[in-house]
Amino acid sequence: MNIVEELAKLQQLRAEGALTDEEFAQAKRKLLQDDTSHTVPTAAQTIKLSLKDGLDEIVDEESTLGGAANRYVSFQYTSLIVGAILFVVVAIIMFTVFSNFSNGMQHGVNNFPGGPFGH
Repeated sequence: MNIVEELAKLQQLRAEGALTDEEFAQAKRKLLQDDTSHTVPTAAQTIKLSLKDGLDEIVDEESTLGGAANRYVSFQYTSLIVGAILFVVVAIIMFTVFSNFSNGMQHGVNNFPGGPFGH
């Protein structure tokens, strides 16, 4: 385990309440003093470490770009299904109205004085 991973583990233990701030500071000092074989983390590593620790608590799947994309796709599927159902309902209503109108017109022609062929 390298120094960055060990620092991350210490930070996690402190965030979980397993270490007090004082215990964390002591462990961090000891880790940095004992670790002469590794280099001290660069500024980029330190920023990455602090951002990761800070964001893990507030970022969940729903607030990521992937979560937004999943919600958009679900919305599209739902819209497609609702649209298809509405189309079928309107088509049935229109067919029923047209059939009744057509039957009514045929009935009216047959009952016209003189019949459909003018008899």
